[in-house]
Amino acid sequence: MPIVNPDFLGYEAMLSELYGARLDDAPRTSYIGSDAVSLGTMTRKEALARDFRTNLALTAKYILNITLLPFQLSVLEMLWNKRFPYMVMTRGGGKTFILAVYSCLRALLTPGSKIVLVGANFRQSQLIFEYIETIYNSAPMFRQCCVGRGPSKQPAKWILKVGTSTITAVPLGHDGSTIRGLRATCIIADEFASIPEEIFQVVVRGFAAVSKDPAKNVIDKWKHRHLKDKGIDTEEIDTQGNQIILSGTAYYTFNHFYKTKERYEEIIGNKVQSDVENENGVLERVDYRDYGIIEIPYQAMPPGFMDVTQIGQAKATMHPIFFGMEYEAKFAGTTGGFFPMIDIENATAGSTLKDDTGAAKLVNGEAITNPYHAIELEAQADGIYVMGADPARDTDNFAVCVIKITKDGHYNVVYADAWNRKEWGYSVRRIRELIKRFNIQRISIDRGGGGTTIEDLLKDKRYMEPGELPIFNIEKQDEEGDWFVGQEILQVQDFSEYTWYRSANYSLQGEIHHRKIMFPANYIDEAVYHKFTFREDEINRCFENVQAMRLELAQIERTVKGSNREHFDLPEDQIKQAKEKGVIHRKDRYSALLLAAHAARDFHGYGEWKDKVEYIPGFWLQ
Repeated sequence: MPIVNPDFLGYEAMLSELYGARLDDAPRTSYIGSDAVSLGTMTRKEALARDFRTNLALTAKYILNITLLPFQLSVLEMLWNKRFPYMVMTRGGGKTFILAVYSCLRALLTPGSKIVLVGANFRQSQLIFEYIETIYNSAPMFRQCCVGRGPSKQPAKWILKVGTSTITAVPLGHDGSTIRGLRATCIIADEFASIPEEIFQVVVRGFAAVSKDPAKNVIDKWKHRHLKDKGIDTEEIDTQGNQIILSGTAYYTFNHFYKTKERYEEIIGNKVQSDVENENGVLERVDYRDYGIIEIPYQAMPPGFMDVTQIGQAKATMHPIFFGMEYEAKFAGTTGGFFPMIDIENATAGSTLKDDTGAAKLVNGEAITNPYHAIELEAQADGIYVMGADPARDTDNFAVCVIKITKDGHYNVVYADAWNRKEWGYSVRRIRELIKRFNIQRISIDRGGGGTTIEDLLKDKRYMEPGELPIFNIEKQDEEGDWFVGQEILQVQDFSEYTWYRSANYSLQGEIHHRKIMFPANYIDEAVYHKFTFREDEINRCFENVQAMRLELAQIERTVKGSNREHFDLPEDQIKQAKEKGVIHRKDRYSALLLAAHAARDFHGYGEWKDKVEYIPGFWLQ
């Protein structure tokens, strides 16, 4: 297959610019299967093909229409030459872009490559693919190397064919069943910390278990052994095997992303070159030269690449531990906050229970894995739904959280969203939409930030659509709810009420620690995208809001102030720095979860199952 299409109008001009006259004395590179070391002389086109494979900056400039910076070329060099590269970069450092460039180069320069992009949710692999699509649209010569009409976007699989190579973006299944059977010569696992280790080891790693050309690879290996028996060094002609790239931002030391980094460091540091038995009892060749680690904090980025104002804002508003992970490529131990991250991780669906060191907790010698549950966009038949809402209009986020009370008494977080700078009417319609979708049985809302306004508008006919009922406060007696047909499902809570606020936080802490409250899995099953077809944006937005909620929760600290009263808030230094810079610190999703958990607790009681109520205009059916 030609590297580029010789019919492309700029092809001859590029050859003349780069090489001028014919290259008569340049030897071709020797390769396996050839009996001759030198295969004669090269034409300019042949020299170009050689140089494209050995000079990635040249290829990126002339084929992908991209000029790369030195640090980007350093990253690409490692990705190109190592079978098991490991990359941790600052947020905003262009990690996704580099992975996209590498995918294009590998597909282009190694015909027959099968590159699979996988992430915790489909959105993660889509982000890489969208950069690839941008390159495709802006690089005419690269487009001519591609097959068909360009990127193909199926509901849960995006594909680009580059000659005989393919680049495929896929989501992750909760047990890997939806992606079994895929084969890859290169796996790019982005945000690896959020990909369950068991699924990665059993399913995703299996993508790369088969060689690109198994029959040829067997013959080549036999040739290598035959030459070695004759005392001929074959190191220079060893071909690179299948590749697994792990990348992401730093996370906690109890997570497998950090544990993998430790293993790689040990292999490289000890210069391991031996056969090692893997988890399946099969001997694998481990060579330290196949492994590479690159860590790039924001301080190592070239001046002007990142916005120093944005970094300053992040430093002022984020917990130091989270800023270290996001921008300084620093892995952290579990936070000392009121809601430890290790408890949050252990209360996440599909996760294996771990202690503070990252070791699995064993019962009768076996690890415990939480049952799987995913994000939901509408009610399912196996639970009752309640909602918490922390209202705001201009400065803070208006945040909502939906919890499903299951038959076994768990409170599963299934939905979260947040928005700001919207009119009250918009927020009221969003709440009513969620009430319809989930058949909400109880809403708990904060009185502050506009809660009383929302309470009034939920029973205002001007904000109702045909067939909708007014929504009344269940705690107000002898008022509208006694005289008009409506839904008495609303609770208005006052965060300044110390007894309630303290009790709500301690109850939430206990429910997370004992895994009564369960967060959805850190990854999105492909079945979710199939179930809610054409709603990818909402699925991804919900997933991102749940992740943001978890991070807000982990930053909350308990302090004791005047009158020996406990406060639950972001760290004081963080709040002070944010105010000095005129930046708002966020904890709205945490507040929505606090309210939703209270609604579940209040509605469900202490274990008594309640039948849900279907609301019909004009009367109630129970």
